[in-house]
Amino acid sequence: MMLEISSLVFINFFESSLQGKIENFDEAISGVYYYFIRLSC
Repeated sequence: MMLEISSLVFINFFESSLQGKIENFDEAISGVYYYFIRLSC
């Protein structure tokens, strides 16, 4: 369940960046990595 949720979050970040909603792609990726780290702890 958690894995599915995190996958959806990553897809949302990726699609948003493709659509130009996230101007700083690196910042979005950092947010995703931070999210995964919080889940694993």
